Amino acid sequence: MHEGGLRYHWMRWKELCLPQDGGGVGFRDMEHVYVAFSMKLWWQFRQGDSFWTRFMAAKYCPQAYPCMVDVFRGDSHIWRRMLATQKQAKPNMISLLGYGVSNFWFKNWLGSGPLCQRLENLLNHQVQDFVSSGQWNQQLLLQWVPSPVVAKILRKDPPSSYQSDRIIWKTSQSGVFLLLQNRLLVASFVVKFGVQGPAKCFCCAQLQAEMLDHVFLEGDFALQLWQFFGLVAGITYLGRGVRSKLAAWWFCRSSNGFLAFVFEILPTLICWQIWKARNRKVKPLVGEVKINTDGCFMGNPGRSGGGGILCDDNGGMIFAFAAPFGEMSSVQAEAKALLVGLQQCLNYGFDRLHVEVDSLLLVRILPKKAVCP
Repeated sequence: MHEGGLRYHWMRWKELCLPQDGGGVGFRDMEHVYVAFSMKLWWQFRQGDSFWTRFMAAKYCPQAYPCMVDVFRGDSHIWRRMLATQKQAKPNMISLLGYGVSNFWFKNWLGSGPLCQRLENLLNHQVQDFVSSGQWNQQLLLQWVPSPVVAKILRKDPPSSYQSDRIIWKTSQSGVFLLLQNRLLVASFVVKFGVQGPAKCFCCAQLQAEMLDHVFLEGDFALQLWQFFGLVAGITYLGRGVRSKLAAWWFCRSSNGFLAFVFEILPTLICWQIWKARNRKVKPLVGEVKINTDGCFMGNPGRSGGGGILCDDNGGMIFAFAAPFGEMSSVQAEAKALLVGLQQCLNYGFDRLHVEVDSLLLVRILPKKAVCP
């Protein structure tokens, strides 16, 4: 508090992205996220096991190895983005030898980087070309590489497996380059772990199942935001899914530096506002109270219980309850929790209620729009 009222305390974004013990808030730096996804593109490209990989290789490096290709005028934004991060990605990508068909010069099979970074006289050799009778051919190695490098190669087991060579990510325990995706706690995600969350979307007037694309793209609030700003900026949305919406903004070219910045930052702000709306509490009308109930269960049917909370029109808690229900199904547990909650409200003298449950099936059963299973 300052003289004259409250004041905003400004911080640089870089400082906000520092961990909390370092004086920051712990936000994820979007530049780091961008680099991480760019490195994943390079990882997928070097795997060489998809139609997209073969297309990119045929277009941008038909007669050269990918790590030796330069950027040329007219190259796509994606290819430029991949090449910009390959130097960071290559030291972490190690070729595990099986048959030994990995390129001797351009693959990081030694674990210290490709040999092409240290040597110049390069041909299209495979690692297995330098193996004879299951052992390294030391004389042949000395003809092509310096003796210190030969000594390092001799300390490594020669390829002898009948499995294919494969690339692993050095810093990952599984050997696979992974970025955490689909980790927003929408109902369709948490249910995979046996957690029964809300079965309906809170952003829509009509009852809809809560899935990631629905929350950020198809929900009532999301549709209004994307359509409003798209019309104002003249953005045309092609394709389906959240990524197509983001791409429509990010790849929209503008000679105006201010507009280019708006096109870059606005879709992120739209997604943030949609997520905030999804998590916003719905307050009851003035003079009313709101009862939230939920059933829980282990198995369907299985041991179950339920609970709830009653709040006033300012969000303050009036009372809360929890009770075991015994053996019953998931729908029965949700209905029992609602029944106990309503009984408690009547006992306390509350009859003007705003009721909220998180079971889409129960909400449809009550007005007889669905049959109880």
